[in-house]
Amino acid sequence: MDKRKKYAILIACLAVTIISVVVILLSQNTQDVTSQQKMEVTQTVDDTQVLAAADSSQVNEEQTNETALESTEETDEAEENSEEPKKPEILTYTVKSGDTLGAISNEYGVTANSIASSSNISVNSTLKIGQQLRFPSIKGILYKIKSGDTLSSISKLYDIKVDDIVKTNGMESANKLNIGQEIILPGVDQVKTVVVASKTAAVASRGSSVSAAASAVASISMWPVRGTLTSLFGPRWGTTHKGIDIAAPTGTNVSAFLDGKVVHSGWEGGYGYLVIIDHGNGLRSYYGHNSKLLVSVGQQVSKGDIIAKVGSTGDSTGPHCHFEIRKNGTAVNPLNYLK
Repeated sequence: MDKRKKYAILIACLAVTIISVVVILLSQNTQDVTSQQKMEVTQTVDDTQVLAAADSSQVNEEQTNETALESTEETDEAEENSEEPKKPEILTYTVKSGDTLGAISNEYGVTANSIASSSNISVNSTLKIGQQLRFPSIKGILYKIKSGDTLSSISKLYDIKVDDIVKTNGMESANKLNIGQEIILPGVDQVKTVVVASKTAAVASRGSSVSAAASAVASISMWPVRGTLTSLFGPRWGTTHKGIDIAAPTGTNVSAFLDGKVVHSGWEGGYGYLVIIDHGNGLRSYYGHNSKLLVSVGQQVSKGDIIAKVGSTGDSTGPHCHFEIRKNGTAVNPLNYLK
């Protein structure tokens, strides 16, 4: 074999060897790359699972928080709804230009009668700028406790339940009343007027006998005031109440109950502004606590003549007329002399 052939064979062998080595190296590298890719894919899957788990946890937490918030809101709302109704209030309103009872009553959701009765004015009164009106924040009227009042007597007079008065005014007891105390009578629209038919029962309850002379006077007399009979003649609070009390708004007319002559018209201590009329035969009538006097001493008056205006002067807990009858200087039951 010549040298050329030997060299050619040698070169061919080297070429095969080199190619084999290259193939082996390439094969190993491919395996490494594949393994690395598998690792990366595995890692990506793991990371995705972790993120998904984290997102799921966050969603659950947010849902839990939202549920807790909703629960809290529902609880707050339930507590708010379960709160006791707000206690009615006594409102004070200062009259402005252009105000009317109708407009004020509409604004506060009460009746014009309720405002008028509570403020001791007529429902037809002309309001004055700066005038103050006092009335309850619900339908009802203000009532000032007088000597001898009980919730039982008030409830019967106004045909309402004692429990309703107690609840409306937040009273601890139905037995604790103070003279001059103001309470709200719920559902009442206006002050009631005297029911003359109640006279017989009132007289009977006192055990009084009506004399022929008194009956004769009663047949021709008249009530001095139209209002609410709030206190009777007789024993009261350890003493004797010498007349009857007729509650009415300040400024209500006070009339002579019988013809006679004015023997006193002026201030008289606890009676406040007092009018006394002499009717002859030892009979005199007294009209106390007036806000204004309209007659003078020596003046002759006829039954029904307006002699004064209802007020709350002297020892008084609210606007009313204290009406007395005295026979020969002794106080007697006025109801015996009224028809």
